[in-house]
Order: sequence, then C-alpha cells, then structure tokens
Amino acid sequence: MYMNTFKYVSSILFCLSLISINAQTRNFELNNPNSIPLNNENMKILTSGYWRVYQDNVENRGTMISTQKNISMCYYPDGTFFYNGSTGAWKILEDQYIEHKLDSKEAENRLNFGGVFSITKLDNSTLILTKLLTSSHDMKRTLHMKSSTILTTREQPSSGRPYFYDGTIDELTRDSISKMDSYQLFNAGLTIVGKDLIHIMTPDSLYIIELK
Repeated sequence: MYMNTFKYVSSILFCLSLISINAQTRNFELNNPNSIPLNNENMKILTSGYWRVYQDNVENRGTMISTQKNISMCYYPDGTFFYNGSTGAWKILEDQYIEHKLDSKEAENRLNFGGVFSITKLDNSTLILTKLLTSSHDMKRTLHMKSSTILTTREQPSSGRPYFYDGTIDELTRDSISKMDSYQLFNAGLTIVGKDLIHIMTPDSLYIIELK
C-alpha cells in the first residue's frame, strides 16, 4: 500500500516538474527587460520602412560571434513579412514581442530565422531584434538593421518582392548608382547580384545596372 502511494505521489511530482519546465521554456522568450512596447507609434515605424540586416550577433555565455549580413527585411501591416527572399507571418505577443513564422520549415532552416524576438531598439533609421535563447539570458541572438535610403514603401507581398523603386531611372540616376561603393549600395537598400550587377524593380520595369 505504502509503495503504491509513493509511486502515485512520485508520478504526480514528475508530471508537475515537466509542466514547470515546459512553462519556463515557453515563457523565457517573453521576459526580456530591454524589450520595447509596440505602441501605435512604434508599429507605424516598424511597418513603414524597408530594413537591411547588416549584422547578426550570437552571444554564448560571454562569447560573441558576429557575422556581417546583407539581408532584406520588412513588416507589412497585414501580418505578413519578407525576409531574404522568403515570406511569412508575424504577430504581436503580450504587446511587445514578435513571433515570426516563415511559410515553410525548409525556409526557416535554410535562412536560420523564425521564432520570438523582442525589439530592443527602434527609430526611423535603426531596428534591433533580440531573441533570448536561454531562461538565464546568457545566450541570445541579435539582428542589427538600418533603414533603406532609396527604396520606398510601395509593397508587393504577393510577388515576394518587398518594395518597388518609386523614383525616376534616367541615365543620370543609373550612372550615379553604377559608381556607388558597397557601403552606399547597402544604405540605399540595393543588393549586388552576382559580382557587379544591380537589379532595380519599378512598377513596370526591371533595370539592370552594371557597376563601374
């Protein structure tokens, strides 16, 4: 009788411990003290810009691995987002965290992106996303972004391309872009295709510019 009672109590305690562990696993990502609340003003900034990921930092118990990037990202007000050529869905959790789900697991694995991030810096020119990887906060991933200076906010989510260029592509503009260095091209939101080509989409054309 005593052994049966002991086994029963042990089973209950074991189940409770599993529930506690699972709860901690689910909740630690939603416990970043540096997270910025997503009020109406911040939401407007977040969804009205075309962002460029330029640095990906992973901190592991005091050790930092920093990787330079050149990735396109943008959030659409309808709950979809664009990340490095793929689309997905995003939603707000607890008024200050963003859950990201790309359209396929293959894309999430290939791009190493998804899950819950908090915004730890946001203004008209800068966006920083932070993903906590442990409940002790000693492991985290931080994506640093800056806004584009050329591309506008005419969105095309169904096509998989985040924005059209909304200016005039005349000879002077093409010549100016062809002479930009990599830093200037990045700030402009333009990506080098291959070794020396720039592709620019307008509402009715695709322009291919060769770098000089």
